[in-house]
Amino acid sequence: MTDVSAAAELATGTVYNYFPSLEELLSTMIYGEIDSVGDRLDRVADYTDDPAEIYATSLRLLVRHALSEPLWGRIYVKLGVAHPIVVEVLGPRCRRDLERGVKAGRLNVVDLDLAVVCTFGAQASAINLVTSGEGRECLAEHFAENMLRMVGVSVEDAREVVSRPLPDLD
Repeated sequence: MTDVSAAAELATGTVYNYFPSLEELLSTMIYGEIDSVGDRLDRVADYTDDPAEIYATSLRLLVRHALSEPLWGRIYVKLGVAHPIVVEVLGPRCRRDLERGVKAGRLNVVDLDLAVVCTFGAQASAINLVTSGEGRECLAEHFAENMLRMVGVSVEDAREVVSRPLPDLD
């Protein structure tokens, strides 16, 4: 905490007033980062009303974010898919997008809880690939295409959906 205080040019006591421990400080920072990314993903629905595209675009953007911000990607992978921050911040968003697709008849999901867990597990693995030196640009599209197929989108339709341009959410 002394190093953090010095880097922030604050008295150590001031930092402790807001964060009783280094773990609390890191959790707050990580939550903020993941929530910021989640807020950008929420805006995907402003660009399309196709639930398959919303789901796939969110997946593509997360992988691409890890590609452009490798430290963020490594932290995401180290947190793990069951980390409370990941589950609390991104879980409801993923569930919402999948539910939207099921209600519209666009996605075919037998077990929503399982689909969310599979999405997170696959997402962490894809991000691990791009942050471990496999940083292939096309990985985001291949990953999203396969995830669309997991939720019942045809091969041809999934390819077409992931070939659509990504919205600029920055």
